Order: sequence, then C-alpha cells, then structure tokens
Amino acid sequence: MTLACRSRCLPAGLLGLLLALTTGCLSIPAAVREEARPAPPPAPNHFRGPAADSLPATADTFLPASPAPIAPGSGRWPPPRDGLLRRAEVPADVAWPPPLVPRHGQVVASEQGSAQGLLLSLFSAEPHLFVHTGLVAHEAGEVVVYETQGVLRAEIGGTPAKRISGGVRRVPWDEFAREQRFIAVFEPPPGLDVERAVAYARDRIGAPFDPLFDAREDGRLYCTELTARALAAGGWTAQPVELTTNPSLQQVMGWLGIGASEIYSPGSIVGPLEQVAIFSRHHSPPQLTAYFAAKLELYRRFTPDQRLGNVIAYSPVRGLSLRQPVQDFLAAVNAAAPDWPATAGPADPELARRVRQLASTYLGAFPDAADGA
Repeated sequence: MTLACRSRCLPAGLLGLLLALTTGCLSIPAAVREEARPAPPPAPNHFRGPAADSLPATADTFLPASPAPIAPGSGRWPPPRDGLLRRAEVPADVAWPPPLVPRHGQVVASEQGSAQGLLLSLFSAEPHLFVHTGLVAHEAGEVVVYETQGVLRAEIGGTPAKRISGGVRRVPWDEFAREQRFIAVFEPPPGLDVERAVAYARDRIGAPFDPLFDAREDGRLYCTELTARALAAGGWTAQPVELTTNPSLQQVMGWLGIGASEIYSPGSIVGPLEQVAIFSRHHSPPQLTAYFAAKLELYRRFTPDQRLGNVIAYSPVRGLSLRQPVQDFLAAVNAAAPDWPATAGPADPELARRVRQLASTYLGAFPDAADGA
C-alpha cells in the first residue's frame, strides 16, 4: 500500500515518521522513546511550567479559526516598502492568498508554527525563524515557486528515511501560499544572476528529496539545499550551519539516519538577505512578529541539558504536539501581542522582554544570564 503525504520540505521527514508510527509500520527504539518523555525532577526542564491552577486564563488560542486581514502600513515588522507586485484582480482587503505577489527571483521562506517545525528548527545549532525556502519565478504569465516536497510511503519494514520520496517541483504561488501559516519574502542577493539561478531550479525538477539532509552530494536535495544551490548557480554562496550537539536530539537524528554535521538552514539562506514583506494566514502583524519572538525564546530555553520530550510530546493517536505549557505560552503571546507597542522585529529588546515575562509565567523561571545575556 502507498500513502502520499504532501508536506513542506524539512518537516517532511518528521511527518513521514509520524504517519509511519501511527499506522503501526514502525517501532521506536527504547532510547528514542525515552527522549520523547519529559525529564523527571530534579532533572532540568525549562518548559515544565507552574501548576495549571496558578496560571491566568487566556481567551485566545495560537491557532485562530479564520485568517486575519493583512494590514500594510501598520508600522510593524518589516516596514512596508515597494518590494512586491500588487495583483489587480485581487482586492486589497482579501486576507489570503496575499494580494501582493513576489517578484521574479525573490526568495520565500515559510513557517508552520507546528511541533514538527519547532523540532526541525531545533536540529540547527543556530536559531532560525523559518523551516522552508523556495525560489520565485515569473514564467509564461504565471508566478511559481521552485521548492522541494517530501512524500510519505507507508509500507512495512525499512528505516524512517527510506519511507520518504518526492522531490523538486514547480508550484503556483497561490497553491504555495495556501499551504503556509507564515511567509516572508526576500530580495535576491545583490548581483545575483537571477536567470541562472532559476534555470538551475528548473533543471532540477524531479530530483529526489533527500531525507538525510546531506548537502555533501547533490543527487538528492532538501528544500533549503535546492535554494542554496540555485543561488550558487547565480553567483552567490550560502554558508551552511552546524547541526545541534544536544544529546537528546542527537539520539533522534541518529535513529532518523541524519549523519551530516552541518545543514543549509533557512536562516543561512535568508539571514543575509533583505526582507521586504511577511504575511500570515491566521495572524495579524503584531501577532506574527510576537510569534517569532516567542520561537526565539523557546530556542533560548532549549539548552544542551534539555530533553526533546520537555518541549514536544508524541502519542500514537495525536502524533507530535507541543507540550501543554508551550501551547499555553504561545496562546498567551498571541492574545497579548495586539496591545503591545510597535516593534522593529522579533529580536526587538522590548518585545523580547515582554515575551520573556510571559515565558516565566507559563514555562517557569529562566534567567537571562542563562544564555549570556
């Protein structure tokens, strides 16, 4: 039997693993199962949270029921600028897909705000905001994104990595946008030969997905690797980053067959680039900025002594999910953000201060000095 699962690049391996687990096709080694449990006291757990009855009630959830309208000119991160094209056929007040489309050669990065996305973000030794990238092209009157897609094969036997197929594809912008929670758009690197970059991505259509995230060879490609190699073909080189040395995550990555020591993370692709826009399918501009600040706080707290199970839970019924204190923290940030002052971005010191206050309430105390701040 074959089961196709459409997913967004980096989470694809984890989604494939998840479905294999829930369909009973795969057993988890005891050591990996242990890492999926929260550390018992007195072991350090920076996500344990206080007693539930001591928390303030939150009227909001992190996953609103309907999209929030985009508010260009709000003064939120990033400042509005003329970096995109407005589609005449789409009213400006339509929430999704965005009424603005990327220009030819721009780079897009996306984030789902999910447990899978956080897990893949934690694999990198350096924090990054997004989990997926793609390259935009205008071809034959159509706006498209070149990206890598993973597809799950549910079958008996084999390792998790061997269950993931799929590869490089060309997808219409609207379809790409409908599958994301957050999308950021970046200018191509200065001096990039855009046509060469796009030609490389076009020529790689059909190249298989790389579930091992091994950039030492280009026969198989994961999403950020496709973007990095396309930009390299156009004359700009992205620098890979090291994978985490966290022992808990090393245990999981070893089981998944990920043996590389470094990876092209979304941050290594778009970090040096100029961001011109960011959209959210469900969140207002203040909320999306605060979400990324909250994600940075989760990463700050995930120190080398932390277990994966402290922040992410697994069950055969629900699959991967965020631990309840983490869900409550994100919901509280989402509820409070609309009343906060405008900020310069997720790393804004005042925004970080407010987010850390809520983290102390919902996740427990964690001193700023713990990360050298």
